[in-house]
Amino acid sequence: MKFLLVSLLSFFLIFTSTGLANAEQNSTTVSDWSFEFPNFSDYANSGNWVFTLRAGTTNTFSDGDIIVMTLVDWKGVVLAENSTFSLFDGTKNVNFQPYILPSDLKKVDLTKPLTARIVITRGPKSTFADASISFSLPTAAFPKKPVTAADYVTLAKNLLSKPVPYPAKCAPLPIPFDFSDPYGETAAVSFAVVDASGKTVKSAISDLPIPGPVVATLSLCPADFAHASGPFQLKTTVTFLSALKKSDEAFTLAFPMTGPAVVASTSHKNLALVCQKGTKFLLIASGKCSSGYSLVTFTVPSTQIWNALMRIPATLKGKNFILYGCVADFVRTSGGTQFMGSVSPKSVKSFDSSNNALFTADAQKLLSLSTADMFQAKVSVSGGYAQKVNGAQQDIASLIIRDFVKIGTC
Repeated sequence: MKFLLVSLLSFFLIFTSTGLANAEQNSTTVSDWSFEFPNFSDYANSGNWVFTLRAGTTNTFSDGDIIVMTLVDWKGVVLAENSTFSLFDGTKNVNFQPYILPSDLKKVDLTKPLTARIVITRGPKSTFADASISFSLPTAAFPKKPVTAADYVTLAKNLLSKPVPYPAKCAPLPIPFDFSDPYGETAAVSFAVVDASGKTVKSAISDLPIPGPVVATLSLCPADFAHASGPFQLKTTVTFLSALKKSDEAFTLAFPMTGPAVVASTSHKNLALVCQKGTKFLLIASGKCSSGYSLVTFTVPSTQIWNALMRIPATLKGKNFILYGCVADFVRTSGGTQFMGSVSPKSVKSFDSSNNALFTADAQKLLSLSTADMFQAKVSVSGGYAQKVNGAQQDIASLIIRDFVKIGTC
């Protein structure tokens, strides 16, 4: 909050209506006094605002009168004060020009009127009594104060319209945005790519950006994503001046990426619950299984179990696991119910091509998967599937997909 008392010495002159004036004034009247005040929409020019007090037919200013204007908010907190005095008898109006910066209005609730308090102390020769007048000044013309981070920062519409290529080497990614801070509240705007766990992969800070079009730059490197798993998001954070004691505001947008090393690690909580009754299976989003059905438990395989699944899958027939897969080729003779793919017990950035499996599921459900799609699934082991590899017979795991979720590309 800035309080500025302009000394009487600086304002020994009385300004008439032909002197200082705003391009556009508003006015209000109390009794025999009228008060003209600026068009508050021109907040950027607040340092040149002029306020004018005019005496009516039954009042006038006299030689030696001292007039003080105090501008306060709805709580009575002083925003600015300005003083002047009259040098001539019969003067009908005086002007005030307090110096107010847009930043002086940071803490002011501009949804409520301001008040101009006028105190007139008459000179020794005046025949008029001292006076105190208060004028209520509507604030609807002030620009709306930003509230959320999205009010301050508007990202370019085409910024993330296409997936961002996975960086083969360090490369800059421009972040164009429009910045609005009419009352000078912000200290910085930052951008960060965050992974599925909320951990920051890479960030960039734009200190005190100038209102209008701005471009920040994120430098993305392969090493940044070495231990990160998607889906990724772009997080925009607005930090405020410490004096305001305001918490940061932020918003996030999906940050799509493409490339062989991009993995979207989706928690198995996004997969349906699987209920079983004999050979029948039922999927539910949450809650308890229907009468006669029991909940099927799916586990992440240990190292020993994983090795058995890859080497002697028939020994794990009937077991249920949560696995990650990458679609390789659909089996054309299966009627759309089967495909070959790579498989992993955990989220990875690239699959081991030697770890293969035959996946089986409902043909209609599999229509949402395509070659090179990555997915997470709850699967049941149906045994082994004989496959020739370099002329030799090899058993690979045959897996029945109970439910799956597409999580990226591979």
